[in-house]
Amino acid sequence: MTFEEALRADVRALLHEEVAMLRAELTDMLRTEMRAAARALCASDPGDILSVQEAAVIYKVMPKTIRAKIRTGQLQARRSQGSRLYRIRRSDLDFCFAPTDGGRTERTVEEQAASILSNIHRLPDK
Repeated sequence: MTFEEALRADVRALLHEEVAMLRAELTDMLRTEMRAAARALCASDPGDILSVQEAAVIYKVMPKTIRAKIRTGQLQARRSQGSRLYRIRRSDLDFCFAPTDGGRTERTVEEQAASILSNIHRLPDK
């Protein structure tokens, strides 16, 4: 066996070892990601019970917005006897914040810019 052939054999063996290690690492990473995704799916079950803070985080609103919707009857929530804490079913939360067919729930960038400009033009000049 020549030096070149021996070198090729050594490089080939090292590459096979490296590929095997990378394959094992990738398999572990995929397993971890799949478990995390499965946990996330289970956590978003419509039957989940949430606190006001958890509900606010899900829909990116302030907790006082959630409490106001509860007070006005737009969002159903329950309290345990003797408790001041609201408990909200995920399905009720999703129903409350679902987009309506009557119109858009979010303004476009152009609409937001027009609103800001109209407010600026109303400011008194100094």
